[in-house]
Amino acid sequence: MSAVLTLTMPARDLRRVVKTVAPAAERYDDSRPALNAVSITRDPTNGVEFTATDLFRLHTVQLADHVERAWVQDGSADTCAALVPAWWLRRWARERTAESGSATLTIHGDRASIAWGAESRTTTLVTGDFPDWRGKLAGGLSDAEGEVSVTSPTAIGYNPRFLSALMKAAARWGACAGTPNPLRVQRIDATKPFQGTVVNPEFGRLLLLLMPVRFSDGAA
Repeated sequence: MSAVLTLTMPARDLRRVVKTVAPAAERYDDSRPALNAVSITRDPTNGVEFTATDLFRLHTVQLADHVERAWVQDGSADTCAALVPAWWLRRWARERTAESGSATLTIHGDRASIAWGAESRTTTLVTGDFPDWRGKLAGGLSDAEGEVSVTSPTAIGYNPRFLSALMKAAARWGACAGTPNPLRVQRIDATKPFQGTVVNPEFGRLLLLLMPVRFSDGAA
């Protein structure tokens, strides 16, 4: 499902969203195209969200209400869902000219475009079903902060490359003029994903999930 959605914001802020979310998209396996995309959605319950997952980790940004009101342009649909190729967003974010001025991201029909300065880029949306990460991948999300528990004798490990990307995303999203906004760990459990959040009052909420690697104690 897609509809008209137009977001206008400082280019550096869109770049920040892309660099925070897109690393979680699948890069190498194209057998499930939806995983190669960033899901951009808008609905009355969750507002505007940018989400990417390869089913081993998930990064999702939910824009704060005041940011949504500032960025969403008149004529945008109240409900919209689109899968934008992650490679295309990453390529745009590497543009040197994407660091200043304003940018407009438009989703219309089967296309997405970004216009900034005197430049613009257009791509075709990805078709497919994005995972129901709230109901399935997350395994039941908890909003309780500060829970750190291990409920199984099985040792827990994490893919170091994925963990590094998660920490970089947390640092990028939490950066601000004063003290950085912290990464709040909400769950460490051998049977469920690592769950953490970074709330940046200037922009919104970042949710990070990372599936554990389970192995027996003492295993090499």
